[in-house]
Amino acid sequence: MGNVKFLLFVFFLILIMANGCWEEERSALLDLQASIISSNSELLVDWAGYNNSNGFTDCCFWKRVKCSLETGRVIKLNLKTKFGRGDGWRFNASLFLPFKSLQVLVLSSRNIIGWTKNEGFSKLRQLPNLKEVDLQYNSIHPQVLLSSLCSISSLEVLKLGVDVDTSFSIPTPYNSTSMKSKKCGGGLSNLRELWFEG
Repeated sequence: MGNVKFLLFVFFLILIMANGCWEEERSALLDLQASIISSNSELLVDWAGYNNSNGFTDCCFWKRVKCSLETGRVIKLNLKTKFGRGDGWRFNASLFLPFKSLQVLVLSSRNIIGWTKNEGFSKLRQLPNLKEVDLQYNSIHPQVLLSSLCSISSLEVLKLGVDVDTSFSIPTPYNSTSMKSKKCGGGLSNLRELWFEG
């Protein structure tokens, strides 16, 4: 029985490798890149170049993207930069909703200055597998970010950071009870780690 399960697993892996990443996720990555370019005039990674000129259409092998070996779905996006550039990027949660299995989203130093109307971080609650979000060193005040992220009950790790000229203090005592207070509406119930850097 063990050999049959192993052979089925191998067959499933071959099937995924042959088909590559999901078309909707490949398209979503290109839309995400276009959004960043239009607001920051910054080329994150030449995903469009992979897709067109090189014929490297499997987005599971693109830089800054990690997929599940079992499903071929994107599970991690690392969109971190060394420091934010351009005029700032307005976050649009709908760009991330096609990534149904996304577990880790890294947006540190992305120069996020806000979000488009009705497209804030709270909308990421539609991604039930999202476990970790890194928003360190963006232009939005950590208290605003924290209140926007409150409704994402699946979050286990949340990383926030501040610029040097931003004053921010963590309420004392700051424990799991205060995270479930009326300010957070009972959200963040699975949070294990809360980082405040800077």
